[in-house]
Amino acid sequence: VSLQEVLDVDLADAQYYEDEIVDFCKRQSALLGLRQATKSLKEGDLDAIVPTIEKSLMIGQTYDQESMGINYWQDFGRADIHSVAPRVPTLMGAYQTGGVDDILHGGLEQGNVACVMIPVGRGKSVWLLNVAGNGVLQGYNVAYISFELSEKTVANRFNMFFSGLKDTDLETLKPDEIEEAVNSPYSDMKLGNLLIKTFPMKSATVRQLEAHLKIVKAKFGWVPDLV
Repeated sequence: VSLQEVLDVDLADAQYYEDEIVDFCKRQSALLGLRQATKSLKEGDLDAIVPTIEKSLMIGQTYDQESMGINYWQDFGRADIHSVAPRVPTLMGAYQTGGVDDILHGGLEQGNVACVMIPVGRGKSVWLLNVAGNGVLQGYNVAYISFELSEKTVANRFNMFFSGLKDTDLETLKPDEIEEAVNSPYSDMKLGNLLIKTFPMKSATVRQLEAHLKIVKAKFGWVPDLV
């Protein structure tokens, strides 16, 4: 490999590979720790088991200074840790009108995970799609990730959301007619980006989802405000 080839390497995916390498090292360190702990167990050295396991799990935990957390008393003067997190309105009932946003005190709090629990067949997917669609209409970048529905099925549901068309309409209209119906109501609005991605059920970890979204940032130049 020539020096010029090294200098010309595209580093757009560098963060993804860094995350994959760190994850691999964590797994190997954990495996080594288990082997050493097993050896200690066979030798009857029970006191060495817990420290061995704990040490093996430390790999990758301290290499990033920003991942150390908040030192409460030392960092108390930092304004950023006392500011109220911004919220993304779901538009499921305007704030202070008795709707969902009223219950959420203004919407979904950015930087946190919201868990929606509804019985089977009662509309979880429809509710989440409406939250995602309303986020796009407000100018937020949204990543809609499904572990059940295909990307085409989800895209068709967004077609109905943005256009007001029914599923029977989608079966008869041509692609350019659907595109016109989806885009025309929002010609004067700045919409957020929308990524639709499906993973097979139980096939992706949180780390893999994080790595995928970093690739999205490198390829498309935006990060999701709402996932």
